[in-house]
Amino acid sequence: MLDAWAEGGALARGDVRLQQRAGQIDMARLVANAISRQGCLVAEAGTGIGKTFAYLVPLLLSGQRAVLSTATHVLQAQLAQCDIPAVSRWLGIPARVAVLKGRSSYVCLHRLEQACQEDGGRMRDPALSVQLETVRHWAKGSHQGDFSELDGWDGQSPLAVLAGSTSENCLGSVCPRIVDCHYFRARRQAMSADWVVVNHHLFFAETVGRRPDDASILTARRVVVFDEAHHLNDVGTQQLGLVVGARRLSAFARDLVNQGNQWARGLRPWSHLALSIDQAIRQIDGLAKGVRLAGRRSRWEGGVPKGIHSDAWIAAAVALDTALRSAFEGLRGTSTSAPDLARLLERAHDLVLGWRRLAQGGESGEVHEVCWMDWGEEGGNSAGWAIVCAPLESARFFHELMDRPEFDVNSWIFTSATLGNDASLSWFTGRLGLLARDDVQTARIPSPFHSGAPMALYVPQQLPLPSEPEHSIALADAVANWAAQLGGRTLVLTTTVRAAHRIAHRLRWQMAQVGCDGLEVLDESMHARGRLLERFRGSGTAVGEGCEPPRPAVLVASMGFWEGVDLAGDVLQLLVIDKLPFPPPDDPVMEARSRQLSGRGLDPFIHGLLSEAEQSLKQGVGRLIRSANDRGVAVIGDKRLLLREYGLRLLGSLPPHRQLMDEDEMTAELTALRLTRASTRDQKLS
Repeated sequence: MLDAWAEGGALARGDVRLQQRAGQIDMARLVANAISRQGCLVAEAGTGIGKTFAYLVPLLLSGQRAVLSTATHVLQAQLAQCDIPAVSRWLGIPARVAVLKGRSSYVCLHRLEQACQEDGGRMRDPALSVQLETVRHWAKGSHQGDFSELDGWDGQSPLAVLAGSTSENCLGSVCPRIVDCHYFRARRQAMSADWVVVNHHLFFAETVGRRPDDASILTARRVVVFDEAHHLNDVGTQQLGLVVGARRLSAFARDLVNQGNQWARGLRPWSHLALSIDQAIRQIDGLAKGVRLAGRRSRWEGGVPKGIHSDAWIAAAVALDTALRSAFEGLRGTSTSAPDLARLLERAHDLVLGWRRLAQGGESGEVHEVCWMDWGEEGGNSAGWAIVCAPLESARFFHELMDRPEFDVNSWIFTSATLGNDASLSWFTGRLGLLARDDVQTARIPSPFHSGAPMALYVPQQLPLPSEPEHSIALADAVANWAAQLGGRTLVLTTTVRAAHRIAHRLRWQMAQVGCDGLEVLDESMHARGRLLERFRGSGTAVGEGCEPPRPAVLVASMGFWEGVDLAGDVLQLLVIDKLPFPPPDDPVMEARSRQLSGRGLDPFIHGLLSEAEQSLKQGVGRLIRSANDRGVAVIGDKRLLLREYGLRLLGSLPPHRQLMDEDEMTAELTALRLTRASTRDQKLS
C-alpha cells in the first residue's frame, strides 16, 4: 500500500501536485490495519492531512465492498464525482460507485402529476404554478430525478412538498409510478454497487427500526467509513427520537385536503378538517410570541413547556388533538378509495398517538431520554415549532448495530478534524458507546499546516464581557477598524443569530459614519450560504481591464458557518469569534446531559459545557488556516479566555499560535499581512 505514496508512485504519477504527507501515510496505515484486523478505528485528522485519500487508498486496495457516509449532499458529490474516480484512476482499480440520498432529494412522479392536476392545473399562487411547470418539464428529461440538477433548488420551499416525497407519504410498492420511481431506481443501483455513498441522515434512516429480513445498504458490505463523524451523535439522536411539529403537521394537512378532494370529494369536509389542523398549529405558535420564546428550546415543567401558562397550553393541545382525531375518523371511512388515502390514514394514526404522548412532555420512563419544545428560529423559521423526545446519546444504537448478525460489516472507520482532546477521544467515543469495545483503536493526527505557527491569536481585554449589553457593539467597532486596516478579508463568526444581526448592522452604520463605502458588509439575510461565500471569495480580487473591482468584504455569520467553510489563500486573513461558544446552560438537552454526568460522578461543567465549547471553538478557529501557505489572525472577543481558569484548557485545544498582547501588536500584524500577501505584492505601489 505504501508504494502508492512513494516518489514516482501511483499518486504522484496521477497528480504531480500531490505531496507526500507523513500524517496521511500514518492514517492510511491505521485504516489498512483496521480493515485487515476487522476492527474499529476512530481517527482525528487535522486540516491538511488529506484524510479522504488516507481512507480511500487502503479501502480500494482491500477490494472490500463498503458504505461511505458523510455529512452533506455536497460532500457526497465531492466523494463520488471527484475523489473516488481520481483514486480509482491513479491506482488502476475500478470501483462501481453509487450515490444514494433520501426520498425528498428525488422528484416523486406520482405526487408531481397530482400537483399538476390539482384544480385543473390552477393553483392559488401563480408563481408557484410556473415553478411547478418548470419542474414538470425538467422531470420529463431527467434520468436521475435528483432535485440538485435544478438551478437554485430550495428543498425547504412549498414546491419541494408538492413535487417530492418522504418516508411518511411514499406509497412504496403500491405506487402507480413504482416502475419508473427515481428513488427506488437509485436504491437498486446502490444495492449492486461496490461502494455506496450516503449521508449520515440517510444512514440512520436505513438502519433504525429495520427488520432483519429487509434489504439494507449494509447487506453484504464489509466496511463502513464515517467522514465528518463528529456529527453522528447529533444526527443519530434526531433520527432515533420522536418529533411532532408544525412542519410535519402542515404537510399532513396539505395532503389531507388535496388527496381527500381528489379521491373522495364530497364524502368528508376535507378543507374544514385541514383548516382545523392549521388553526391549531397557529394557536400553539402564538403561545411563544406572547412570552418571547422564539429561537429557544423549553424544557417541560408540570406537563407543559416552561414559560407557557398551563391553561393556554392545555387548550391548544386539546384543539390539535381534536383536529387530528377528526381527520383520522374522516379517513377511516374512506381509506379504501385509493392507496393515497390509506397512507394518509396511517399517518393520521401515527400523529394522534405521537401527539398524545408528546403533548404532556413525552415521559417514557427512559432515564437516557430528554423531551423539549423547540420554538423555531427567530425571524420565523420555515420548520416552525416542534416537540422532540430523543435519546441523549447514540451509544445503545451503535452497540446494537455493530453487532447485528444480519449485517456483514466487520470494519468501522470514524474520522473528522475534531473528535476530542484526549487520547481516547472520549468526547466522541463516549457518546457512541465505543469506549467499551475491545476492538477500538483511537488516533490523533495533527495538521501539517501549523508548523511555524502561521496563526496569531488576539484576545482584546478592553472589550466588555459577553454578558454585558454593549459587547456586540464594542466588538463591531473594533472589527470595523481592523477590517479597514486589512482591506476586508474578514470573517466574523457569532454564537447567535441576534449577535450576527447586531454586529452587521453596527458595521454598516460605522461605514456610513466615516463616509467609507470601500468595505462591503455581507450577512446571512442577503443571500443563501453558497452565494454569500461566492461573493466573499470574489471580494477585493483583481478583475479584467475596464471592469469595476468588487469591494473588499466583511462577512458576518452565525453557527451555520463555523464548519464546512473552506477559504484557503489570502481570501480570509482575519477571523473574529464573538465569544466562547458555550451552549446555554438552561438548554433542556444540556440540562439532561448535566444530570447524566452528575449521576456518573463527573463534573457537568468540565465534562459537559466546557467539552462542547472546546469542540465548537476548534471548529470555528479551524476556518482560518486552510493551506500550507495561509497566514492570519484569529480574534476571540471574550476575555474570559484569559481571566478564567478554564481558559488554559481552551487555549491548549487551539492550533499552535503566537499570542498578540495589545492593539499595537495587532496593528503591526495586520499591516504585515496586508503588505506580504500575494495580491498586494503583485500590485505596483503608487
